[in-house]
Amino acid sequence: MKNLWKNINSINDLLDKKNSIIIFLDFDGTISPIVSSPKKAKIDPKIKKILEKFVNTPSVILMIISGRSLEDLRQKIPLETVNLAANHGLEWIRDGKYGCVSLKHEYIHSLKSMKLSIGNLKKLFPKIIIEDKKLSVTLHYRLLTNHQTVNLKNQFKEIIKKYIDSNLLEVIYGKKVFDIRPAVNWTKGDLAKLIVSNITTKKNKPLVICIGDDKTDEDMFNKLNGEITIRVGRKNDSKSRYYVSDINDVAKFLQLVYKTIV
Repeated sequence: MKNLWKNINSINDLLDKKNSIIIFLDFDGTISPIVSSPKKAKIDPKIKKILEKFVNTPSVILMIISGRSLEDLRQKIPLETVNLAANHGLEWIRDGKYGCVSLKHEYIHSLKSMKLSIGNLKKLFPKIIIEDKKLSVTLHYRLLTNHQTVNLKNQFKEIIKKYIDSNLLEVIYGKKVFDIRPAVNWTKGDLAKLIVSNITTKKNKPLVICIGDDKTDEDMFNKLNGEITIRVGRKNDSKSRYYVSDINDVAKFLQLVYKTIV
C-alpha cells in the first residue's frame, strides 16, 4: 500500500488523460462516519456536496456499493441519479433499473431460519442491533463490553455452524459486525467488475476509482487490481494500491478529482 498523497501526481496524470471515470464508494466508514447505531449514520456533508456535483457531470458514473439494504441506501442518499448496490452486491439499481442475484429457495429458507435464531440473542444481549435486509441479515455488537463480546461470539458460532457446514450461509466479519448472507460466489468485487466490463469499449476504457474501508471492500480491491483502489485507514495486508487516513481525506480526494476533470 502506498500513501495516496505521496503519489497524487501520477493519479492526476491519469485523470487528465481519461474522458470518463467510474467511482465506486462504500458507505459506512468511507463517506459516512462509523456511529453507535447504523440508523444514525449520515453521509458526510462535504462529501454529499461533491457527490451532487458528480451526478451532474456526464463523464462520471457514480455507484455507492454497501452492505446496507437497498431501501436504507435510498433514504441515506437522496440523489436520484446515483447508482446504488446493496447487500454487498446482491442487488442494485443502475440507471434507474433494478437488478439482483438470483437465489435458490434453500438460501432464502436458511436466511429466514437464521433470523429467528439470532433474534433470540437479543434477549441475552439487549444492546446488539439486528438488521433484516431481506437478502441478508446483519448483527452489530459495537455497544457490548469486551466480556459480552466474547460470550456473544461463542454463542453466535454455535448458531451459525450448521448453516456454514451445509454451505448455505456465510459470515462476513467486519468492524464490530457480523454480516450473514447466502453462500453464493458473488461479492462487491464481482458486481464492480461486471459494471466496468459493461461500460468498457474499444474506444473508451474508463478510469476506475474504488474507495472503501472494510473487509468486504477488499473483494473490490482484488477484482479491480491495477485500478485506483484506495483504503480508508492503512492496513498492511490490504489489496488496495493506496490508503488515506480518514473520511476527511476521502472528501479532499473526491474534490480534487472533480476539479481535475471539469
